[in-house]
Amino acid sequence: MRRMTLILGLALAVLVAVGVGLYINLSRPRAVMVPIAVADIPAGTVVQRALFRGVEMANIDSETLDAWVLASDFNQAVGRRLNSDVRAGFPVARAQIDPNAVGAIETRLSLAVAGDAGYYLPIPVTPDQVGNFIQPGDHIDLIVHIGSLRATTLSASPTPAGATRRVSDTLDMPMTKLVVQNLEIIRVERDPAPRAAQTQANSREAARPGDVRRLYALVTRDQLEVLSFALRNGEHTFAVRGVGNTAPPAPTDAVTWNDFERWFFAQRGVSQDTLVTTR
Repeated sequence: MRRMTLILGLALAVLVAVGVGLYINLSRPRAVMVPIAVADIPAGTVVQRALFRGVEMANIDSETLDAWVLASDFNQAVGRRLNSDVRAGFPVARAQIDPNAVGAIETRLSLAVAGDAGYYLPIPVTPDQVGNFIQPGDHIDLIVHIGSLRATTLSASPTPAGATRRVSDTLDMPMTKLVVQNLEIIRVERDPAPRAAQTQANSREAARPGDVRRLYALVTRDQLEVLSFALRNGEHTFAVRGVGNTAPPAPTDAVTWNDFERWFFAQRGVSQDTLVTTR
């Protein structure tokens, strides 16, 4: 009887020890290794191990962890391109990794076009036209400049009152027009990033992407003709909308040389009635 009691006591002690161990293990914060950006990484950069360092984190909810690229699956992200900026000290989200291979960025881009009446249109651009900070998800307005001022002569002749009279002879009339508004950019194509030595001192410079070369914009059928015409005529400026700028497209008056001329002389306090225009 005493032996049986001893055995039961030992078994109970073992169960208590196992239970305490399980409780301690379950109550202990779950630690995972998370890749963190060493420095600011701009959109368009190809993911490399040198751009990240591993940091052990705990008490992160599972929903957040599912959205991040963890050390355990970081190999799947290496060699792919970022579609948005990653700030220094922050992890990279799975949604920030372009699913396409680096050499096939345009593969099935049509999958990003929703609806049965949508299109995407490639728009050739330069950094001077749109800058180098545009990213997928931004919205742009297209401004077109058509015509050139070939020759303008301004001369002064005395008037009876001793004042001067301005005479303008304009052979051509340039025009500036806001043609298409609120185009969503779904892809930004860039030149290859400039090569740089992979050292800690210039790691930030090495991560800088190349110049923007081409934008891929979502367009509707009604926009195709106007946009195609505008892209093949005149000079272009692209205005990038702020994230909170959701103003719908609205008609504009455009600006011609005559408009600029009236504004110019109004700023000088000269009445349009004093101008003599010879055509």
